[in-house]
Amino acid sequence: MPAALIAQRLHARDFEGAKALLNQLPAAEAAQVLSALAEADRAVAFRLLDKDQAIATFEQLNADEQRSLVLAMESSEAIAIIEGLDPDDRAALFDELPAKVAKRLLADLRPETRAQIHMLLNYPPDSAGRIMSPNYVMVRRYATVGEALEAVRRSPLKREGIAVVFITDATRRYEG
Repeated sequence: MPAALIAQRLHARDFEGAKALLNQLPAAEAAQVLSALAEADRAVAFRLLDKDQAIATFEQLNADEQRSLVLAMESSEAIAIIEGLDPDDRAALFDELPAKVAKRLLADLRPETRAQIHMLLNYPPDSAGRIMSPNYVMVRRYATVGEALEAVRRSPLKREGIAVVFITDATRRYEG
């Protein structure tokens, strides 16, 4: 039902109405609506999403839908979405893009983002390294809770961007 209503609004050129409907949906539902739309309508509807809603919705789409949206976007639009994705989702997206498009977009990304993508793409395709989050903090095995919290505070990562805290031994080997 929502997809038909959104399509109807788009065809009537009622973009404000379509935007209001799309942006009130949870990201998973918005992704279902976009998936049900024709490809041309999907690109138009996606552009109507607010930035945070667009990023959350984009993450819910399958790889083919993500690729077709990126190919339909201006470079600056694609960069804004890509910068908002989790590192492993960025790597998965770049895996799906044509090499020429990937190269162009990589050149426009922030250096840190580009480095994360390159790091993850250097792992074999079906390995854990390819889907891991590079946003972690390492704490030694016998650290106190206070020392662990201090390590999180000192981390250059934003607190909400830290995916996990790894416990390591003296040689930096993972323990838990």
